[in-house]
Amino acid sequence: MGRTGVLSSAVLACLWFCPPAAAQTPPQTPAQTFAALQQVLKPRQRVIVIDNAGKKLSGRVASIAGQLQLDFGRKQQKTYSEDGVRKIENDDTNWDGFFIGYGAGMALGAAIVRHESPHSEGEELVLGILVMIAGGPIGEWLDGHRHRVLFVSPKRTTTSLIPILGRYRAGLALKVRF
Repeated sequence: MGRTGVLSSAVLACLWFCPPAAAQTPPQTPAQTFAALQQVLKPRQRVIVIDNAGKKLSGRVASIAGQLQLDFGRKQQKTYSEDGVRKIENDDTNWDGFFIGYGAGMALGAAIVRHESPHSEGEELVLGILVMIAGGPIGEWLDGHRHRVLFVSPKRTTTSLIPILGRYRAGLALKVRF
């Protein structure tokens, strides 16, 4: 089979491993209060907290009774008030993405290798092996960039103007915080 057979096999493998849009659950709207967040978070769940200064901290939920208490490291804890948090995201492991990507890479690589032309000089074999090897890390990378947002502060965007004055310059700097 030629390049058309390889392409059709690649498309078929992608469709096989991609869930249909109807089967995907609709995105859940993030909580805007810690009281609503209590219904979503479970103790020992891994989360990423982004505070108002923009600093990210990953840890496990110790408790969320009025304030969010995170465990991270060796018996170290940090407590956040509702006003001090900009966003909270779910932090799951990337292993599931690695194995899904590895499986998709194996299927796609096997399809490429299987349809190697007898007149080729082995480029399909090399490409198939590279796709097999790259599937896992690509899946892990994609999974690492997907975090479900659990909490968003109801505070709106803030803007401020900062004057810049100097001997030979004058201007304004605009600072926008989301």
